[in-house]
Amino acid sequence: MTALHFSGYSCLSFYSTAIFSAAGLTRLNSIYASLGLWCIFLLVNLVSLTLVDRSGRRILLLISHAGTLIGLCFLVLTMALTRHQGYEWTKYGSVASIFFFIVSHGVALFSVPWILGAELFTQEARAAAMTLISVVCWVTELMATLIFPLIIAAAQEYTFIIFIGFVALTGLFTYWKVPETKGKTIKQIQDLLRPPNCK
Repeated sequence: MTALHFSGYSCLSFYSTAIFSAAGLTRLNSIYASLGLWCIFLLVNLVSLTLVDRSGRRILLLISHAGTLIGLCFLVLTMALTRHQGYEWTKYGSVASIFFFIVSHGVALFSVPWILGAELFTQEARAAAMTLISVVCWVTELMATLIFPLIIAAAQEYTFIIFIGFVALTGLFTYWKVPETKGKTIKQIQDLLRPPNCK
């Protein structure tokens, strides 16, 4: 869940019009870009519904992390070039980076954590675990959303480097610790999660 909000998704979506304006678009074009962003996000999430059971949760999470990292890195680069070098074309690169980020995020980082939460816990623990997951989700979203304006005022385009760090850390955690749950029973998943000396 921390990857869901500390990836910058909440900030990029809630403040998208301001970010598009900071990237160099006019106010009207920023509003249109935000509208397009939300339409693309809806479509990607609908596509994600079909991919989760076909491709598997873990591989989609890893692809989503990689795409999100690429999108954020290019966003920092293009916003820095726009601000410091004054290149005209880089503002469109910033817009493309944000769209690429949203597509990559929507593939798995937005939906799969909710599915995994339900799959990783036994029936007895599931209600408590999903409640805790929901609390973590909303607390991290609140933190990211409230802190973002303060950080962007100080760090400007380099604010997104913080999100790059979080995405890299959660991507490594996913790679090393998150098992593939596609097609497995709860017992098989619990066996995967159990330490080797306890099996």
